[in-house]
Amino acid sequence: MGSLLEWVHSSDTKCVSVTEENDYLCLSGSRNAVQSRIDYDTVHFGIHQQVQGSDDERKKTTQIIEDTYLYYIEEVSTYTSNVRSICRNENELCSFWASREECEKNRLYMIQTCPLACRMCLARYVQDKYSSMH
Repeated sequence: MGSLLEWVHSSDTKCVSVTEENDYLCLSGSRNAVQSRIDYDTVHFGIHQQVQGSDDERKKTTQIIEDTYLYYIEEVSTYTSNVRSICRNENELCSFWASREECEKNRLYMIQTCPLACRMCLARYVQDKYSSMH
C-alpha cells in the first residue's frame, strides 16, 4: 500500500502527509525529521476520529488530531514496537474527549481507550505491564 506518512521538509519547514490523498500537515521553523518515512503497514492510529460539535469544539478537536500526528512522528515513532502497537485510539471520539480535557478528568479510562489522543502511550504501556504482573 505504500507510505501513509512521508516527510517533506526544507531548512525551516517540514510537512507530513496525513492521508493517502496526500493531505499535508506542516510546521515552520521546526527541527529536521528524525525519520524520513514510516511504512503504512507499521502505523495504526486506531479508529478514524470524528470532528463534531460547535465551531469551537471542532477547532479544538482538529487541533488535538494535528497534535496527535506530530506526537506520533516526533515521539512515538522512536519507541519500541511494543509501545507503538498499543498507541492508538480505540474510540472515534477520543480526540473530541481529549479536547474537552477528559484525559485529565477521566485518566484511567482515557489511558486505556485513547492513549494516542491523550499523548499517554508510555503510561498505557506501563499500566498494561503492571496489570499483567498481577
